[in-house]
Amino acid sequence: MEDADLALIGNSHAQMYAPAIERALVKRGMHRLLVPASGCAPIVEYNISGECLAMTRANIDAVLALKRTKVVVIAFAWAKMKDNMVDPTGNAVGQLSWEQIRASLQATIDRFEKAGKQVILVGPIPRPGYDVASVVSREIAFGARSLSPLEQTRAEFDSQFGDAEAWTRNQPGGSIAILPSTKFCDARHCGFLVDGEPVYADDNHLSVYAMPLFSGPVRRGDRCGARQGRQRRSARAGALTSARTRRLTDRAILARRARRAG
Repeated sequence: MEDADLALIGNSHAQMYAPAIERALVKRGMHRLLVPASGCAPIVEYNISGECLAMTRANIDAVLALKRTKVVVIAFAWAKMKDNMVDPTGNAVGQLSWEQIRASLQATIDRFEKAGKQVILVGPIPRPGYDVASVVSREIAFGARSLSPLEQTRAEFDSQFGDAEAWTRNQPGGSIAILPSTKFCDARHCGFLVDGEPVYADDNHLSVYAMPLFSGPVRRGDRCGARQGRQRRSARAGALTSARTRRLTDRAILARRARRAG
């Protein structure tokens, strides 16, 4: 496996964040390595299949062996952790408890940190539950009033990922947390659009349009929520995004795109 300054490990969500990582590292003359295991969770105590267990174990071992790689970004679909799992013997164990999920992720983080690698853990993103880019674009194209939700309540997000986000934010040791919710959510809402543009490519992956939002946090290595000033900036950004989403009408979106096309 080719060595690099930073390794990005996880499932398709690791691939999703690759443009933001690349953008951040290019400015510093650094190189990244993408080590994906599509559809798999970044843990080796359990996974969604025996194949995922083997692939994830091999990927982690390979990154641990890289001498030059000092930073490891772990990014994955947190909802995958709620899939039915198997253990290393192949026995079905059903859905994991939050305590099992947390312990398994911590074990992965600990392995990298014991090898002297800085870990950046990316927290969960809101899940729209429908193909935002496809559905909203069709509604706009046909001039129809949007019947699809352009946001969800913060309570909905917290009910799905509140424990995961709190644990990510308060990571022990030297791990760094990046919380995507600070870009899309305020205290009451989580938006699926930013400045009138869908930031989702489908029902659970962010689009390339959203990636510049994350280049700064990756470049700075921010521990989200660690400083009050940073929290206030993130809260203002999230509130602005949500307010724009709530004010936005389909006619306004259509007019914006018509002007660009013209």
